[in-house]
Amino acid sequence: MNSKVDILLMAGKKNKSEPAKMVSRAIELSTKDTIEKFLKIKEKEKTIDKIVLSTNSEVLINELKGKSIIIEPDEPQKKFHFGKKLKELINKYKIEKLFYMGGGSGVLLKIEDLKNIIKTVL
Repeated sequence: MNSKVDILLMAGKKNKSEPAKMVSRAIELSTKDTIEKFLKIKEKEKTIDKIVLSTNSEVLINELKGKSIIIEPDEPQKKFHFGKKLKELINKYKIEKLFYMGGGSGVLLKIEDLKNIIKTVL
């Protein structure tokens, strides 16, 4: 049995209007911030195995290259279905203990909050 948790974040980008582009950029920045928090926890606490980011954002893909995470680019021609994508990633990475977050949802959480959630999952 795995004594570590796998982190999965999904962050989608929409470019249909200026307001949608602004929201997408905020989600990208929040996602980067959240990933940095998880990387700090992974380094110090040793409670995280994999950090997986699923995204259609080229900006995020480019900005996070070289980080100790797995980036799963969404296929642009494929219609996104949350449940199917979640199942696909769980199976692909053999995830047993999952901590899922939407990319934009971690911005207000402190590292201590994330550690407590991880302890609950474990």
